Amino acid sequence: MKIYTYILIITAFSFLTSCNNVKTIENIKLVDSLNKVLNNILEDQSKISFINMKLSYDTLKTDLDTITKYVTVIPANKKHKKYFTLYSDLRRDFKDLNKINIKEDIDYSVIQINSLEKDINTKAISIEQFYEYIIIEQTAISLLKKQNDYQLASSIKTLNNFTEYRPIITEMIDSAKAVYNN
Repeated sequence: MKIYTYILIITAFSFLTSCNNVKTIENIKLVDSLNKVLNNILEDQSKISFINMKLSYDTLKTDLDTITKYVTVIPANKKHKKYFTLYSDLRRDFKDLNKINIKEDIDYSVIQINSLEKDINTKAISIEQFYEYIIIEQTAISLLKKQNDYQLASSIKTLNNFTEYRPIITEMIDSAKAVYNN
């Protein structure tokens, strides 16, 4: 009977530890999937040329100041008015993009995910705690992904619009300078 009890205890222990190993592997896979999303966000962030955004914004401000200086001699032209309005609206777009700064949030999430992975591997937290933390991190990373997608799409759109409108604005400024200087 003692042997039977001993075998039963060993079997139960083996079963429980194998379940924990399966749970640990599943949990690590969850953390790995969040790490992949964070890596994709970081890759997207590297595609955004913040230096180019700053230079374009500075150019836009200079152009708008110049247009304001020569406003009395700018020909009343429908095309120029349309593009001046569109170009002026880009100032708001650049400012809005400048307000979005998710770098610190990304860094914080990376730290949290790495800590969670370490806690899983060292069994420093219970399964229940893990699920509480993973839900919080999934929510945070989901929000970061949405912000990142918006920032990337808006940056591309704003820079493309700037590139499209700038030659017309430059033409407008040059014609105004020519009239003003004569």
